[in-house]
Amino acid sequence: MALSTVDGSIVSMNERFIKMLGYNSFSDAKKHIKHLAYDLYDKPETRQEIYHEIITRQINTPHLVKFRRKDGSLLDVRLFLQKYTHQGNHIDYMISTIEDLSYQKSLETTIAEVKRQYRQLLNSSTEAVFIHKDEHYIDCNQTAKVLFGITDTKKNFTFADLSPEYQPNGKKSFDEGVAILKKVSEGFPQKFEWEFIDAKGKALFAQVAINKIENGLNGNFLSIIRDITKQKMAEEKLTEQKTMLRTIIDCLPFELFATDLDSNVLLQNSSSKSIWGDSEGKNIYEGTASKKGKEKWKRNLELIKKNQILDYEDKLIYKKHDIYARKIVVPYNHKQKVIGAISLSIDITERKKAEIQKVESQNRANIQRAALAEIMFSHIFSFKNINDAFQKIAHLISSTLSVARGSIWAFSDDGSQLKCLFLFNQQTETYTSGDILHINEFPAYFNAIKKENRVYAEDTFNDPRTSQLKDIHLKKHCITSLLDSGIFLEGKLVGVVSAEHIGEKRKWMPDEESFISTIAAIVAQLFEAQKRKKVEHELIEHKNNLESLVEERTQEINQLNEELQANNEELYTTNEMLLEERNRLKEALEELKLIQAQLIKQEKMASIGTLTAGIAHEINNPVNFISSGITGLEFMLEEMTHLIHQFIPVSIEVENRQVKGNIDASEIQEKITELLEELPLVMESIKNGVGRTTNIVKGLRTFTRLDSQKFERANINQLIDSTLTILFNKYKGRIEIVKSYSDIEEFYCFPGKLGQAFLNLLVNAIQAIEDKGKITITTSLSNEKDNIIVKIKDSGSGIPEEILKNIFDPFFTTKDVGEGTGLGLSIVHGIIEEHSGVIEVNTKKGEGTEFVIFLPVKKDAGN
Repeated sequence: MALSTVDGSIVSMNERFIKMLGYNSFSDAKKHIKHLAYDLYDKPETRQEIYHEIITRQINTPHLVKFRRKDGSLLDVRLFLQKYTHQGNHIDYMISTIEDLSYQKSLETTIAEVKRQYRQLLNSSTEAVFIHKDEHYIDCNQTAKVLFGITDTKKNFTFADLSPEYQPNGKKSFDEGVAILKKVSEGFPQKFEWEFIDAKGKALFAQVAINKIENGLNGNFLSIIRDITKQKMAEEKLTEQKTMLRTIIDCLPFELFATDLDSNVLLQNSSSKSIWGDSEGKNIYEGTASKKGKEKWKRNLELIKKNQILDYEDKLIYKKHDIYARKIVVPYNHKQKVIGAISLSIDITERKKAEIQKVESQNRANIQRAALAEIMFSHIFSFKNINDAFQKIAHLISSTLSVARGSIWAFSDDGSQLKCLFLFNQQTETYTSGDILHINEFPAYFNAIKKENRVYAEDTFNDPRTSQLKDIHLKKHCITSLLDSGIFLEGKLVGVVSAEHIGEKRKWMPDEESFISTIAAIVAQLFEAQKRKKVEHELIEHKNNLESLVEERTQEINQLNEELQANNEELYTTNEMLLEERNRLKEALEELKLIQAQLIKQEKMASIGTLTAGIAHEINNPVNFISSGITGLEFMLEEMTHLIHQFIPVSIEVENRQVKGNIDASEIQEKITELLEELPLVMESIKNGVGRTTNIVKGLRTFTRLDSQKFERANINQLIDSTLTILFNKYKGRIEIVKSYSDIEEFYCFPGKLGQAFLNLLVNAIQAIEDKGKITITTSLSNEKDNIIVKIKDSGSGIPEEILKNIFDPFFTTKDVGEGTGLGLSIVHGIIEEHSGVIEVNTKKGEGTEFVIFLPVKKDAGN
């Protein structure tokens, strides 16, 4: 840009113009340019003609002129010249805006040369080349003429004239071609395969590339056509063979993959992908295999290079689980040269684990049998010292079951205490006794022993039967799992045999439970033998003079023996009952875990409600302040607008009398009027923002009543709208919400819980719609007016029939690990039942899902 006087003297130039003319500075330019017409323009009269046009015709159009640079060369420029009057000193100036066109001129010359070269290149191409305007061909090269038998290029014909009526995909050639050209015209070059008709009328398959010609030549599009008919036929046959082979490979019931000698995966069947993921085209070392597995594969390749066949069993780790497989790896040869390896993996996990479990079970059984044999064939039953027997058994419990503590306990005569007779501590290898547990302090544990004959606890701290022992007994000795069995004598509980585990929680095996029950039966026999020994001792003392008493005692002993035999049979039956009871307890434990998870969920939602209530309250205060301020501001703007409309005419009249010059009072009035018209629009925008914020706060305040147990009146439509407000960001711009509400009176309910139910259902509906879709919400009253009916329908993918019966089960989910808890619909079902309502589901795969809720109308809080 430059500023000059009307008579042609330079006043100022910007840095860009100075450099454009080849000067070093403004002072340098001003020294050489004394008069613009003679020192800058190549023709002096040019400036006068442009100035005269501006003054006389009052127009400002660009002018193409030549300026003289400092070195004397001429510069092509586009010039915009405008007159400007400085109001302070009333001096006229000329403002010049100059655009350098030298590059454009050289570019035009280059384009002309490019056109010539392009035409030469077009005619020398061995592929068919067409130039066309829209779908009409206007020119082509010699290759195209020969291929399609074209003799007259001036004839008006389209690509459809060179094609069959329909393409292999079933679409009309003309319609498909128009669609392709539309994409190209929008700036997206296309490359595709097309079926033509050659000069002999036969089908011709070609690869076509179409691009848009932005400038020059005679048409809009350039098409390059390469004949691939032979290649296409060969590819179709090869594809058919590959598809058949791939189908066979994917149907194989075992893993299969092939690699080259660099461990790049060339082929992988469906069974392999389902376990390890898709690795085709990747290096095997980039996959999920462990470092040890990768090293093993590297060693296998070294053997494969020597043309060896490998057949072995292997242990793999998949998602923290062990997988056992039979591996067969064979060389892949081409022209008698090993170029890769093919690996087959047959899953033998079930068989292997069964073998391992069988071996482990047999090992445990052997150890237990050896322990029992040691008891039976030792001096224990010689009864010389019963305490030695108890000590021996406590030690065998600990060593056989590999637990930290093995012990024998007996009840006091009055049954109020359980006293430890002998305890062996494997960690310290010491024996202790004397610990006492008071029965009235641990009712759950002792009731379980009496009713179930045993307590097998995997998690002692949380098991309801043993948790009462935590503070006094379990924490003191760091006991995490225990295996206890009752000692029964003549049908009465007289003691307990205990195996106590320290460390990670331990799951007890059936053979271990059977072993501890057998030990308890043996101890019962010792108790019985001890009692019998006492009786025998009394008989010896009275042998000489109490023959009749001896006979009586002998009969009593015989009876005891029979009862002992009967007790043994009873113990066997009891063991079977214990196994059944153990399975029932496992089921009960699972139910307790589900209840615990739901309680935790409710606690979390209560905490979220408290936090949300605080946020809603804090937002509500400034929103009320803004809303009140807007009302006052509207009133003041209305008054100010009225005063301005009265003041403008007077002000304009005064300005017209006092001010001379180019200031236009009508323009000032027009600008003020325009601003006054825009102010209500600005105010309306602010009010909309405040209204939307208020709606969000209302939604949050409704949502915070989630943990409220208060049975109160609520409006079903407002509950749903509040939930939609909370979820707005999850569906805006993607999902259309269609609401069809009936006018329903308020009814008594738990509003927070119903809001949670609607929230869970709407979140599921939103997640079921992958791209765009619609959710329809309907509320109505039943014909008898005694039920409110709420329908929530989505246009998602629907629920498969095979899982429909499980959707309300706790923890049942079809989402990936970490994405869902499976409690959403379970919580909804519980909330509807709590309202004495019913929830139904209608779904069809691919057509969406509709949940229908029936809620009884509660007229008062006591109903």
